[in-house]
Amino acid sequence: MTKRFHILTVLIAILLVPSLVFAGSSKFGAAKATMTGDNLITVPLVVSNQANLAAMDIPLKFSEGVTLKEVSFADTRVEYFDLKVANIDNEASTVIIGLLPQLTATKKADLTAGTGTVANLIFEVNDPNVTEVTVEAFTTENPHHDLIFVYHVVDDAGNR
Repeated sequence: MTKRFHILTVLIAILLVPSLVFAGSSKFGAAKATMTGDNLITVPLVVSNQANLAAMDIPLKFSEGVTLKEVSFADTRVEYFDLKVANIDNEASTVIIGLLPQLTATKKADLTAGTGTVANLIFEVNDPNVTEVTVEAFTTENPHHDLIFVYHVVDDAGNR
């Protein structure tokens, strides 16, 4: 590993996300990036939610000079989710992540309130001149994607 990668920094835009209902608020950002191999950087995406989450739409744009090789959900808070999809477009330097706990008849719990990693972005550094990698939320129009957290609202009888 070259000395350059020891000083490589990863900048993440930490975003405060308003909830879709008054159930609670959530924060989205990244934990400390780590080198995981020859020219590979892993960036954990962290969600802190005060109420249970029923779905997440996470569109991200990343800087040039890197290739997003994989989005891993192993050993994360959403590992048990039925739908964990990441649409990577390295030409546009974007990834759109969609997360739903239940798609089948088998009942699965929402993402309980708490804080932790929901996905790991694994980048390969292609450009030897890259000294930092930025990742930030963005909005697409067709189809529409925005950084959205969806909460279930439960009434007094326990109905959603």
